[in-house]
Amino acid sequence: MSEYKRPISLMDFEIAVHDLSDQELASILEKLHVSISRLIQSNELMQSLMDKEKKKSEETHIADGEVADEDDEFDTPTKDDIKIYRDSISENEVVIENQRARCRIIENELELRNLPSSRPQDAQHYRSLQNSNDVPISTDNEQIAL
Repeated sequence: MSEYKRPISLMDFEIAVHDLSDQELASILEKLHVSISRLIQSNELMQSLMDKEKKKSEETHIADGEVADEDDEFDTPTKDDIKIYRDSISENEVVIENQRARCRIIENELELRNLPSSRPQDAQHYRSLQNSNDVPISTDNEQIAL
């Protein structure tokens, strides 16, 4: 049997939450909020890096369209670099929307059970849900020594 788990459809998810305990729902909701927070942070980081790459790309091109310094091909951003950022951000947005839909399903179930549910709306709130044990990561995906 494969260890790869595919996410269930939203319709199946909505049916499945009826059988979960209150604690399981709260745990899943918390995990979704943390995941959304990290995806939002990832998108913000990629957007920042993409903007830097665009600016760097504009600065390295001469008016006639030639690259100013062709010696270091890795220092010169390409359209592919920017496309990778753009595509990754778009893919994350799809995942974020799917996870938000799952949050709404859980929140609706909690309301049906007359239990409190929080409905965080902004990235700042999602960031506040992260564990304080998170290790800061540099833009090169390396852990930062504190």
